[in-house]
Parts: sequence; C-alpha cells; structure tokens
Amino acid sequence: MATVLNLTIEQGATFTQAVAVGAAYDGYTARAALRSGFGGALLATYTATTVASGSTTLGLAAAITAALTPPTWADASREITLGVYELELVSPDGLIVVRARQGSATLSRKANV
Repeated sequence: MATVLNLTIEQGATFTQAVAVGAAYDGYTARAALRSGFGGALLATYTATTVASGSTTLGLAAAITAALTPPTWADASREITLGVYELELVSPDGLIVVRARQGSATLSRKANV
C-alpha cells in the first residue's frame, strides 16, 4: 500500500520534492502524474529522477506550475486542492511496478504581483 504524502505546489515557482522510498528501489525508474481526481483529467506529469540512495525527486517547471489553475468551482482561497497524484516505481526490467506514494496536491495561488 502506498504511503500518503500530500504536496503543496506554489503557482509560478519551480516545484521540487525529494521523496524517500527506500534503498531496495535503487535503480528503479520513478514516474508520477497529477490528475484532477482518481481517474480524472491529467493536469501535469512530474519529472522524476531514477531512485538512488533510497530517494527520488519530483519536479515541475515554473512554466507548468504557472499554468495550473484551480477548478472553475473553486472559491478565491489562497490555497485550493487541485487533485491527486501517484508516484510509481518501475523495476529496471519493467516487470515490477510499485505505487510508492500518493496524496493530494494543493496549489498555493500566486498573488499576481
């Protein structure tokens, strides 16, 4: 079962988040996507490093975080939950896929200064 790790993304800023997954996964390829909900629309695909020393790093470029917008139903709150993400680890031979982390992704809105 995946461990819950909720993320906060600052709109318009480069996002990086180191994620410890355990040395048993060294050499595995990490992949992660942000969706509007479970089975929902794809909002962004995170860049992810190959697992080394039991850790991987998720990233989103500033241009991507700037383009993230709250759902139309959202109020004017500074922070709003965008959706959910899952981090999967794929073995070097591609035969094993492990869902290592999952959680919500919150957008910390830019004040448009």
